[in-house]
Amino acid sequence: MFQETFSLWSYLAGNDKPIILYGMGDGADKIAEVLEMYGLPLSGVCASDSFVRGQSFRGFTVTTIDDMFADFPDPIVLLAFGTNKPEVLDDIYELSTQCEFYVPDLPVVGGGIWNEDYIERNIRRIERVRGLLADEWSQFLFDCIIDFRLSGVLDYVRNSYSDKYEMLSLLQLDPDGAESYLDLGAFDGDTVQDFLEMTSGEFHRITAVEPDMKNFMKLRRRFYQLGLDKFFAFNAAVSDHDGTTDFFAAGGKHGKISDSGRTREIYCRSILSLCEDDTPTYIKMDIEGAEEAAILGGAELIRNAKPKLMVAVYHRCDDLLRIPELLHDLNPDYKFYLRKTESLPGWDLNLVAMSSVPDTR
Repeated sequence: MFQETFSLWSYLAGNDKPIILYGMGDGADKIAEVLEMYGLPLSGVCASDSFVRGQSFRGFTVTTIDDMFADFPDPIVLLAFGTNKPEVLDDIYELSTQCEFYVPDLPVVGGGIWNEDYIERNIRRIERVRGLLADEWSQFLFDCIIDFRLSGVLDYVRNSYSDKYEMLSLLQLDPDGAESYLDLGAFDGDTVQDFLEMTSGEFHRITAVEPDMKNFMKLRRRFYQLGLDKFFAFNAAVSDHDGTTDFFAAGGKHGKISDSGRTREIYCRSILSLCEDDTPTYIKMDIEGAEEAAILGGAELIRNAKPKLMVAVYHRCDDLLRIPELLHDLNPDYKFYLRKTESLPGWDLNLVAMSSVPDTR
């Protein structure tokens, strides 16, 4: 089981070192709001040299890392952005050796926070979900993620990454053309490409759904050669119903269903309506916090057809517990595997669900 019992926020409340944010933007705003909730003062904001252009953030002039150390020789630095870029991760790892450094892991979507109160209220759920995980690595990673969410200590996640292809191999995708793939949150086609590599380019059907129009156009251009009888692309959001919804196009991979910000109306599809003409053998969901709604909208199919699943479980505070619980209730035969590829903070955490048991490490 996990080791930490004391949250990062409680630790900071008992410390008088200056607290510095490394990074700006939505992630930094969320961290600043939690600091305010705990009555913790912020002392400054810094960024990598290439990002410093005289900006201000929350009333602080954004400084370089060197200038930050000149002003605060012994700070506590909090990582305030997310990345999976190797060169940026290397810079973060290097900075973490130079000062007291933590990585707050707050939800991408919605509220909530993993702290002592959350653990106390949900300890039985935590124990139950851990017991649903089918291999030792998944249980080890589960413990690491909880320790990381509580403490912000980088090493908990840095020591628990998996290779992308090892994660995909758990799915035991058929290389002889039998798989029908439903990709929810297809971005520009990167995960469609992964699927093609794992099936040696042989498949029955691919249905790719992407709500961001720029990403959707890249996706469609990238795979038009697969043929209109085998590759189907939809510019839509995914939820538990068909209709319309407001969509916030954040750019990149982070657009989401939202009722605030720069939104536009977009068509919304359920899994059941997407699968009227074909039953998928494999469904991937990485849809910025809409995973639970998508599962509810495909509950009948998941219960009866038992497709292989890969579901992101890091967008909302409760996803790590709620999604395995929900899927287990729909299909008690599922075996669950947890994997995380290299990124910070606790992003790119996926739950693989299989009705048959794959070989694991």
